[in-house]
Amino acid sequence: MTIGTRLREERNRLSVNQTHLGQRGGVTKNAQMNYENGSRIPNATYLAKVAECGVDVLYVITGKHNLSATGTLLLDPRLQTVFDNYDAASEANKQIIEGVARLAALAAASTH
Repeated sequence: MTIGTRLREERNRLSVNQTHLGQRGGVTKNAQMNYENGSRIPNATYLAKVAECGVDVLYVITGKHNLSATGTLLLDPRLQTVFDNYDAASEANKQIIEGVARLAALAAASTH
């Protein structure tokens, strides 16, 4: 599967037409068509702009999704554990977790 094919898949997933996605990416409908049919390759500026409207750019470029089947971001397992623990915590404990994270960031910043 090509970058163009995956870009078309993402556009269809978002239920937008070529004109709309092209405009969001700062290009014409014709350029969007060329990206999707493989006669042109999108540049980083275009990809950054369409990422802002929900295109999974990692998937477009590599064929590997940045989103799970449920549409949530895939995270490093350690980070996912932190999020899961935070979600399970009481409101008081969430405040403690946030305070510890602030302190850790301050300590890291002071060593640089």
